[in-house]
Amino acid sequence: MDIKQQIKSFYRENKTVILVGAISVFIGVMILFLNYWNYTNSTDIYSFGPEDLPEERRKVTMFRPFNITFDAEDQAELDSLTIELVFESVQEQTTFSVYMNEEEIEDGIVGLDDGAVQTFNPDPDIFLRQNLILVEGEFGPHTEATIESMEVTGYTNMQRYTFLVLNIIGIIIAIGPLLVIKYRQFQRRAQIEDRFPDFVRDVVEGVRSGMSLPQSIENTSSNDYGALTKYVEQMSAKIEWGIPFDQVLQDFADETDSKIIRRATNTIIQSYESGGNVDEVLGTVGNNIEKVKQLERERKSELYGQMVAGYVVYFIFLGIMVALINYLLPAMTIGGDVPTTNIGVGVMEDMGGISEMLNVYRPIFRNLVVIQSIFSGLVIGKLSEGELKAGGKHVAILLIVGYTVAVMFM
Repeated sequence: MDIKQQIKSFYRENKTVILVGAISVFIGVMILFLNYWNYTNSTDIYSFGPEDLPEERRKVTMFRPFNITFDAEDQAELDSLTIELVFESVQEQTTFSVYMNEEEIEDGIVGLDDGAVQTFNPDPDIFLRQNLILVEGEFGPHTEATIESMEVTGYTNMQRYTFLVLNIIGIIIAIGPLLVIKYRQFQRRAQIEDRFPDFVRDVVEGVRSGMSLPQSIENTSSNDYGALTKYVEQMSAKIEWGIPFDQVLQDFADETDSKIIRRATNTIIQSYESGGNVDEVLGTVGNNIEKVKQLERERKSELYGQMVAGYVVYFIFLGIMVALINYLLPAMTIGGDVPTTNIGVGVMEDMGGISEMLNVYRPIFRNLVVIQSIFSGLVIGKLSEGELKAGGKHVAILLIVGYTVAVMFM
């Protein structure tokens, strides 16, 4: 079978999963994109770039600070306010101070290079309908600096929570259906494997009573084997239609999609074709499968504590991330300045203070939370159920919880 035939066969066997997955991912990604676009546009207050202001207007000298006035279309009660300045050129070591509405929001900014980005988070209470932002510099009489661009953004908690909820909905729609389908397939296969020893036992009794193996399988078609029943009925119907018996068993193994049943079926086919003692082989196969399932149940019981430990470790990780971003990093300031002990003067000066440092680490921590959610969920599923597919529900739980904590508390 060439690659094209394999692809076509795979598509036929997994057509529903592929279509549902593609549609759900497309809809989920569109929701996430539109939500991000709406959130970005609704939180943008004011911005300018080189195309909006001439270079002379954006220069800062000893005798002429940079200042810009802008009106807010809606003076809402903001819960967060962010100002981002990008410096185009700084000719020599200079100390900058930034003010908003006559309130100093940052001073002693040094060590800037071309393209340096400075982010500030002033108190939202100073935000007015008409706002003035001032940047002063202390440098020599023949030197200057240029501000390339500025962006002011702000949001209310309602905007933030709406953004969070819609993102969660988008993620659920994108990956939820696929996870549900895969997990239901895993559950269905587990239920089939649980009832397969009962089916084999009934077939063995039929063979020992004098029936042939195909007749014994037909005789069990009226029994109830739960999730396995429809596959037994299909085998019985194919035997009646005159389909070769080995092909019937092979189709049965492929349709159940179970490694345990596939191995057992191959053993039965070889025994049937070689003319061996089929009833003994079937009895041995049934006993082995029961032992395998019993070992799996014992393993699940013993590893339940590991699954709980996985959740505990994950929540401890979340707590550490929240503590780092909200308590440890802010505690590294003394009088509003970042201490240089054991850190490096140049590195911390380039970061422009604690607010800039938090803005550097915040997205990193959030990405770590998402990555940890995915891999922790897969590991928990592998430990508890024996398959990565079983980790789908754990990934969904950890991802929703982790993302919520990351947005609300980081």
